[in-house]
Amino acid sequence: MAVRLRDGSRERIVAVEPVVDQAPAVALRQPARDTVLRRPSGRITLRAEATDDYGLASAGFEYIVSSGEGETFTFRSGVVGGVRSPGTRASLSASLALDSLALKPGDVLHLRAVARDANTVTGPGIGTSETRAVRIARPGEYDSIAVEAAAPAEADKSVISQRMLIILAEALEKRRPSMARPTVVEESRSIGGDQTRLRKTVGEVIFTRLGGEPGGEESTTQDVPTRAHTMEEMLRRADSATSATIEVLDFAGGESPVVAVNRPLLEAYNAMWEASTELELGEPGRALPHMRRALAAIERSRRAERIYLRGRPPQIVVDVSKARLQGKERGSSSARAPRAAIDSARVEREERFARIVEMAGSGSGGVVDSLLLLRIDALTEAPTFASALGEMANALRRGDRAGASVAVVKARRALAGPVVVRDSLGRWSGGVLP
Repeated sequence: MAVRLRDGSRERIVAVEPVVDQAPAVALRQPARDTVLRRPSGRITLRAEATDDYGLASAGFEYIVSSGEGETFTFRSGVVGGVRSPGTRASLSASLALDSLALKPGDVLHLRAVARDANTVTGPGIGTSETRAVRIARPGEYDSIAVEAAAPAEADKSVISQRMLIILAEALEKRRPSMARPTVVEESRSIGGDQTRLRKTVGEVIFTRLGGEPGGEESTTQDVPTRAHTMEEMLRRADSATSATIEVLDFAGGESPVVAVNRPLLEAYNAMWEASTELELGEPGRALPHMRRALAAIERSRRAERIYLRGRPPQIVVDVSKARLQGKERGSSSARAPRAAIDSARVEREERFARIVEMAGSGSGGVVDSLLLLRIDALTEAPTFASALGEMANALRRGDRAGASVAVVKARRALAGPVVVRDSLGRWSGGVLP
């Protein structure tokens, strides 16, 4: 409001500006960030700073402990490190013992700093800092790795099956003295049938890796006269399936990587064949050495397959001159932005200020009073402009024309608003800067 004071023939207008009391500003320095603890033990250091425009009354740290999960939660709170501070600035420090809070896994501890000012007119203002959360980890939240198990490789499955067959053959050989001969032959032939099926599986793996068709080793029963009886014959069949010779596969001076990986499987195939023959005759004892030799060969094949080849990524060549300006652009019109509505109050302030500046230039009286009245009207909506008007009025009272000119410039800038920058040049203009 404006108060007009008179004393005889002298009068003066005084602007009364109410300033609302601000709440204290509080900044929490420690802890600096949220954290997760494995065990609720130890002490947490608390540190904060609080400021107020007129004066502080009290300050301290507040904590809230939330417990539970799902839709059921319980809360408990407390205060630590409370102090009385009559000044405008206060530094707070305290420590909180986690053991005294009886925290459990899953509990969350919320921490913040709180300050109250000494406003006794409209009530104390309360300022709070940002909140930090300290969570106690649950047992199921510790570091873990969940890997979906993949199916075992063919070599791994062969190892498992061959070991199982060896265990069965050893058990049969151990019980052989107490068993009748027909029973021994029957169980031995049962193990031999499993050994034959495993041999066929290994043969299919070999033919597939060497470029042949799966099942190319033998397509009928084991009584076919043309089956492969030796490892050399098996190599010749694999060689014919890949349309190559044994000498080419062996590279005359050493094995190729393909043959080096598959030769142990060929040895296992040959040993399985010998073991199947002995098992069909009802001799598990004489079949065991061949079965163990097949298992050792499969193990060597597994180790040989762990080869990591190094290579270089291909270089992608792009014909820039051919690809340039070949894209299709249909074009689109730019969206028209609506024009902002004209602020009638701001236009009125500009007109009043222009008239006041003309009055000051012509030496007319009442310039200071007009500035104060305009300042009162602009305090709510344009505080920066009102501040510049106050500086201009004080400078005119002192007779400081230079200071009044500086205040006029500030007022005009405040009326115009922030500077708007428009880039008239495109990002790729094609020009050359000097």
